[in-house]
Amino acid sequence: MRTPIWDKAALLQDTQAFIEHLQRLEAQGCRWLVVPLTADESSGTFKCSKCNSETDLAALYSIATHVAFEEEVLRAIEASHSQAEYDGHVSRIIEEEPTPMVCQSCCPRGKPHRHDLNHAF
Repeated sequence: MRTPIWDKAALLQDTQAFIEHLQRLEAQGCRWLVVPLTADESSGTFKCSKCNSETDLAALYSIATHVAFEEEVLRAIEASHSQAEYDGHVSRIIEEEPTPMVCQSCCPRGKPHRHDLNHAF
């Protein structure tokens, strides 16, 4: 049985567009990006990196760190010949670096706010 060719053009385009979005945020003076946990992630045993709280958590990345991560993802897309190979590459990238967690109280913005993927400051 023949395996269909993996069409990665849309994924390449989306990832490059996201990198450009992050770079625009950085150029506007944003330093941090808050990424909310997905439903399956929030059931884990994550704790705030600063105060050890287990409530109201989100991943906190410097914009520069997140750009570097997305550039690694872009290289993984380019090097992959199948969805499974891509998934393996990205899993290894994610496992290499622990995800920094922050609760709403310890967030560097310094006041209560909604965690949102597009919320950068």
